[in-house]
Amino acid sequence: MTSVCLPPSFSAATVYCLPKTGSPSSGLDYRPIALLNTDYKIYSRILLQRLQAQLGCLVSPTQYGFVPGRQVHDALDIWSALQARAKTGDFPQAALAVLLDFSKAYDSLDRRFLSLALQRHGFPRALVSAVEALHLGTTARFVVDGDLSTVEEVACGIRQGCPLAPTLFILAADVLYDMLDLDGRLQGLPLSDTTSVTTVGYADDTTVYLDSPDEAPALAECLTSFAAVSGLKVNPAKCTAVFLRRQDPKNPTPSLPFPVAAPDQLVRYLGRQIASAPTAELLWQTSLQHIRARLHLAEIKTTDVLQRVQTPTFSTQLRVVRLPY
Repeated sequence: MTSVCLPPSFSAATVYCLPKTGSPSSGLDYRPIALLNTDYKIYSRILLQRLQAQLGCLVSPTQYGFVPGRQVHDALDIWSALQARAKTGDFPQAALAVLLDFSKAYDSLDRRFLSLALQRHGFPRALVSAVEALHLGTTARFVVDGDLSTVEEVACGIRQGCPLAPTLFILAADVLYDMLDLDGRLQGLPLSDTTSVTTVGYADDTTVYLDSPDEAPALAECLTSFAAVSGLKVNPAKCTAVFLRRQDPKNPTPSLPFPVAAPDQLVRYLGRQIASAPTAELLWQTSLQHIRARLHLAEIKTTDVLQRVQTPTFSTQLRVVRLPY
């Protein structure tokens, strides 16, 4: 099977934009979620199971997002292990991690590149054609203040809200991981006496470990080349470079194409606060602030405790109890 015929409803999506921040000021502060038909999701879930069957053998061993058997804690453990080794002087003082930020990652992925990436990983032509068909002639309507916009054609990207989207993204991003791992100008950092690491990812959250700031131009060159063929561009202003330990204040601050975090500046990484030289007091203060913010959010919810208990129970009963016709 090299051609796939799908219902017209599969190509249509209703997009609802969720705010990324509490006070969005522009369209870039929203995350578009595609609301798709249930039959589309069932079909794409079947394809996902076939893609995931050998996923762990195909993508980088340091890609921990949406790969069966891997967890976000694995990526965080690598950061902790490398920072611990840096403090003992196992590698240069200027070793650093660059936290990459892809601009509109899912929306900008080139679909032709995605097909080539799937073929590169050895998926059969029938499966590649099935994925291509899901992204052929796609349209979207936006929900704005409860009303629907006009129908707009969508020619690139994958749909946030599609069960396949995260897996398709990591298969495409794996090409970048190979580029960085094979580039002789990037040494990576020794995780042990026999293992070194250059890239670590959790879906579209990618971290590149550099031996020194001198490797930053090579990284920027690889990112530019990858963007030209994949459509996945890095936003340098939103990337962050974090040194693995405090730098000597007598040394001049190195020039990098990315913003550099101050030694005691906490940076959010996969849900955790990290820094070059974090203090216990600062970490506790930040954690308490987050706890208070979440408690305040729970306090202003319109439902009381009894309603929050009864609603899930009632929903469960609707799923398991046969209702009279």
